[in-house]
Amino acid sequence: MRTLAMALAIAAVLGPGTAAAETPRTIIYEGTLRAADGDPVAGIYWMRFSLRRSRNAAAELWSEQSYVAVDEGRFLVELGKRNAIPPDLELTDLWLIVVNDGITLIRARLDAAWISGGLAGGRGGGGDCRKAAVADNATRFSGLDLDQLKAILARSIGPGGKRRLTRPVGNTDGESFTLECPPGHMLTGLEGTTGDGLRSLRLICRPMEAR
Repeated sequence: MRTLAMALAIAAVLGPGTAAAETPRTIIYEGTLRAADGDPVAGIYWMRFSLRRSRNAAAELWSEQSYVAVDEGRFLVELGKRNAIPPDLELTDLWLIVVNDGITLIRARLDAAWISGGLAGGRGGGGDCRKAAVADNATRFSGLDLDQLKAILARSIGPGGKRRLTRPVGNTDGESFTLECPPGHMLTGLEGTTGDGLRSLRLICRPMEAR
């Protein structure tokens, strides 16, 4: 009898529904990334996500960072799993800011439909309508299935389109010349002969091959 009275007293203090653990809220965000020329980018990037009061606010109300896989400019993340979103933070009238290497990539007004696993500041967060998307991506990494992720990781890194010349060695007498590898090849070394000066010089070039 005494045990039952204690249980009733505890229940009265906790109030209805507080004995059960609250479902953590997460934000499911699908974004796109494009280069300066408008082409979609691909790769794995370290991104920092934060919630702020306005698009230009400096103060972060919550933040999380992780590696994100991007394929054909598209990525999908579920935020709030690494770093829980504070339960007392109302997810209304907020902005989601995405930063990479100090550069702001995305500023997006938070949509209640992105919020799952709870209420968006007292309003329906669209948790039920997003469960299917979460379940469908349960075997994916940032929205990419295993084949897509393998394709990204298998891409070889080749030389870019910019040239950078080192300072010349020796004196400035004589004629200047340019040596270049043929198309589809990359520079891997130098070979030359010397005597009283530089007699000959040639580049060691190797073809670009997928690995």
